[in-house]
Amino acid sequence: MRDFSRSGDFGEVRFFDVCIPSGKLRSTDRICMAGWHKVNGLYRQERKTGLPFGILLFTVGGTGSVCVDGKKTSVHAGEIALIPSGKAHSYMGTDDTWEFYWLHYLGDHAALCAEDITAQNDFVFNVGEKTVRMLTAELFGAKKQSIEQEIADSESLQNLMLLLLKRARIASPDAVTEEMLRFLEKDAEDFSLDIFSEHFHYSKEHMIRLFHKNVGLSPYRYWLRGRLKRSCEELKSGDQTVEQIAARCGYRSVSAYSKQFKRLFGMSPSEYRVFFRQVQK
Repeated sequence: MRDFSRSGDFGEVRFFDVCIPSGKLRSTDRICMAGWHKVNGLYRQERKTGLPFGILLFTVGGTGSVCVDGKKTSVHAGEIALIPSGKAHSYMGTDDTWEFYWLHYLGDHAALCAEDITAQNDFVFNVGEKTVRMLTAELFGAKKQSIEQEIADSESLQNLMLLLLKRARIASPDAVTEEMLRFLEKDAEDFSLDIFSEHFHYSKEHMIRLFHKNVGLSPYRYWLRGRLKRSCEELKSGDQTVEQIAARCGYRSVSAYSKQFKRLFGMSPSEYRVFFRQVQK
């Protein structure tokens, strides 16, 4: 594989060989150009009228920023960004070093898949760092100029687009939010943003934004409210002390539990218990 390299204040760039179409196959999708970038905040690409082919960006390290049709989001390791043909877009480095592979694609199947994928109102998908590494090894490896290679590239590209389509369908905002709510209710004893993000294959930033848009709270605030609401039932029963209830809810101190409880309900746990008993008389 030949390596066309260049570098500058913006970082490093490599362009890779691709399989040149033989012209004998009309049904295959194809990779037109491909490369690798490791860039910083000085790097920027902006195309106000889009391009005549689609683009796929595979982030393997650091953080970048991608904007498609005015919708901007950060991209992180393990994520793939899809930019359909003809869409106004830009992507740029940040203060963090952004390392990513990219390819330009053409083909009827890939184009139709891109339309279906972006119809779900998203263009960045977390498939995991292991999957991104596997895909880049497959798509950016040494290329032989042959019909067999044309077919292999088309198959790899189509499988990738179907993977993103499946992820987009599963990741419709309403369905994901409902699954997130069930997850928080099921795993109520502890909260970890890292585990939550890994479970749903989203970056933390995207996951918090999606959840807040549909629920009106961050995942942590929702989990916290649920935990405090459940403690009300234990306060009503009168079988446990406030200290025991605080410990069962995961609080290391009664004061922290009481402070958050009062912030939500307007009274301390002890006051709530007294108030409920008076109401029940």
